Amino acid sequence: MTDGTLSDGAMRELHSLVMACLGTSDPEHEVLQRTAERPDLRPLALQIVRRAQASPRTLDAGVPTCVGPFRIVRELGAGGMGAVYLAEQTEPIARIVALKLVKLGMDTDAVLRRFDFERQTLARMNHDNIARVFDAGRSERGQPYFVMEYVPGVPITKFADARGLGLAKRLHLLLSVCAGVQHAHQRGIVHRDLKPANILVVESDDGGVPKIIDFGLARAVEQTGDATELTMAGSVLGTPAYMSPEQAGAADSVDTRADVYALGVVLYELLTGELPFSNAELMSRGPDEMRRVIREVEPPRPSRKLAQPGVDAAGAAAARSMSLPALNGALQRELDWVVMLALRKEREERYASVGEFAADLRRYLNDEPVSATAPSTIYRARKLLRRYRVQAIAAASVLLALVGGLAASLWFLFEARFAKDRLDPLVLRALEQEAAHELWPVHPARVVRMQRWLERAEGLRQRLGLQRAYLAELEARASGAATVGDPLLVEQLREQRQVVRAMVRLCDTAPTETNIAGVSARLRAAGSVQARTVEAYAQQWQAARTAIARSERYRGLDLPPQLGLVPLGVDPHSELWEFYHPDSGAPDAPLPERDAGGHVPMTEASGLVFVLVPPGTFTMGADRAHDGDACEPDEAPRHEVALEAFFLSKFECTQAQWRRWAGTTPSLYRPGSKMPAGLPQIGWTNPVESVTWDEVVALTARYCLELPTEAQWEYACRGGTTTRYAFGDDPARVTSGSGSPLDMGHYDNIADAFGAKAASGWPASEAWTDGHVVHAPVGTFLPNPFGLHDMHGNLREMCRDPRLPYGNPVQPGDGLRLPTADASPDPGRRIGRGGCWQDDAMRARCADRQEVPVLIPSDLIGFRPARQVRPWPDPLQ
Repeated sequence: MTDGTLSDGAMRELHSLVMACLGTSDPEHEVLQRTAERPDLRPLALQIVRRAQASPRTLDAGVPTCVGPFRIVRELGAGGMGAVYLAEQTEPIARIVALKLVKLGMDTDAVLRRFDFERQTLARMNHDNIARVFDAGRSERGQPYFVMEYVPGVPITKFADARGLGLAKRLHLLLSVCAGVQHAHQRGIVHRDLKPANILVVESDDGGVPKIIDFGLARAVEQTGDATELTMAGSVLGTPAYMSPEQAGAADSVDTRADVYALGVVLYELLTGELPFSNAELMSRGPDEMRRVIREVEPPRPSRKLAQPGVDAAGAAAARSMSLPALNGALQRELDWVVMLALRKEREERYASVGEFAADLRRYLNDEPVSATAPSTIYRARKLLRRYRVQAIAAASVLLALVGGLAASLWFLFEARFAKDRLDPLVLRALEQEAAHELWPVHPARVVRMQRWLERAEGLRQRLGLQRAYLAELEARASGAATVGDPLLVEQLREQRQVVRAMVRLCDTAPTETNIAGVSARLRAAGSVQARTVEAYAQQWQAARTAIARSERYRGLDLPPQLGLVPLGVDPHSELWEFYHPDSGAPDAPLPERDAGGHVPMTEASGLVFVLVPPGTFTMGADRAHDGDACEPDEAPRHEVALEAFFLSKFECTQAQWRRWAGTTPSLYRPGSKMPAGLPQIGWTNPVESVTWDEVVALTARYCLELPTEAQWEYACRGGTTTRYAFGDDPARVTSGSGSPLDMGHYDNIADAFGAKAASGWPASEAWTDGHVVHAPVGTFLPNPFGLHDMHGNLREMCRDPRLPYGNPVQPGDGLRLPTADASPDPGRRIGRGGCWQDDAMRARCADRQEVPVLIPSDLIGFRPARQVRPWPDPLQ
């Protein structure tokens, strides 16, 4: 073990060893005995058992003994958000992990979406100095949890002091930390709570390997009750002593330079054993004064900190294996300059990236000149002017009138020459990441955050000309013979091209999810949704609410106005209420009107139409007595499920609706696809396919929609019937409402004789003809008793559930199938329901179950959105 890691085999041995030792009366003695022939495992095993012994031995009564497939061993630590436990995993890999269990009450949809985003983002990171995130999920009690690599280390400052490390070794440790942070920054992730407690060092043959823990978790959860952590509206979690000034302010724009500041504080502590401002000192001042100190008060340089009263300077020198004069001499000049540049109050004046900060540390270690210098006279003057702002403004007003023109010209030249120093590509990437992941859903609660984002983006838009000017200057220099191959110039040119490309994307007039035009459109929709869908249709909502409350089918359901939906009235065939979703339709498209037959026609401009499915209890599943030999084992046993009312889309999501939302046309069969002459052509009202389950879940959540549960889908598909299909048991002979004999070809699109005749080699399972080879436009066929189209065919449809046996319990209300200790789901697969254009009638039965890969698209699979019956939730709560 030379890098702090173990092979899989050694990790399994370590796991077995530690679990056995923790069950004895003297775990440390047991480790020494059992590692006589495995000395390579001894240091790590001792660290684990010592840390476990130092933590509480018993669990609170409210703590579960198991969370998913993980067995809780004991508590490692607790905070306002929740607690971290030492846990054991035995399948499919035997290993010791750290499990962070979030408190009940923080399991809102918004928090869970953030958790899922962070888990997927963190899973893409692979760096020796970042603790890995293995898994995430939700316990049986509904508590979100993270499963992380267990790091049996100690905080970096304690590790360095305990071993009397000199300054050079301390800097090498911090350089490893910088490498991990830079790795994350390159993937658009900002830690925002870097401190020694989150930088643990594990023993290794080379001295120690730092591991950053809780990377990104502060971003996933914006609530805490921990007195040592500060949370403000529009900001992030952070510990005051390590918090950057922008985190302590009202601004909502925290970028990678916040981590540069925190690393500067950690360096300060590694060098001096002291903090610039201690947590105790800051917390004693009260919230407002604490923020002011963080934002405005300059800390003493490290070399001067040691001379302050109350500081144990001699002890700090001894911990670094140095004399006090030697430590003072080492801190003065370069190390002072590097620390203070990282701690600049204005982030534009700090190191532009962690990479630049680390580069200066390497220069110092190599006896090379550092880029940081002592604060200039101009910098000191600017700080003085800020301190005496009122007097300076009065004196400067007269001078400004005289030299305004000259100052403006000089300022333009200054901006053009030094624009690169204030626009790192990672800053723009962080802005794009925020627009893509944090400015959803389209909800009034997001309006303020969208406005703040647009203010920052507009400020960048105004600097596009300056950035282009600087790029032109770099390109002109790079074309000169004397500068060809200059690595510094090449790197500057590469980064500046990234900046300009990102700014052009930001300012593009064609709306995207990450540019000004797209976020502006999103802001308009979010700000007006109440007026557009509730206030403008107040009479219709009152009439709908009264009628639904009196309806026997809805069992007295009280339906308050649903933000984002508009009542369309009752379907004359199903006698169920239907509602329109304007934000999935074309801008300014009118509400759909029923045709002479009472049906809602679908056009390219149409948005989603939702059926209010009534509450009820139904028998779910199948057995041979009901579905014959077609029944599969996992469709049994038949069992009753009670469901509350819910909204379900009348049609499968169309290609036009997906294009409006996602800006893409992913379907294999799409408008423009060349179909053989004489066959129906593909149009924008055909259902969307070739999208992944993950993409669908993310996209629907942006509009406070979701996929139906498996129970909701089957209940809706049956439409109140108990037969194999919503229209009977025999797909070849269906009795219509008029009593005339029909076949399934009038109700749904599956593999039939028409496809086999029209296309050589096409599957043909049934004798009838439905007139289509691949999927048909939604609404082409007759609806089921609930007024829902294409439930048995056209495309298989995604459900929310993982594939679990029917012996598992269901969640009250929506029937979501829940995992148990004996039956946990495969995270890579979900449930699909209904047949498709390539299936036979057997696969189109109400009870048939299929699998949907989470990350693999298919031209056979689509979806129809669902929505809960309740006021639209505030995603920020």
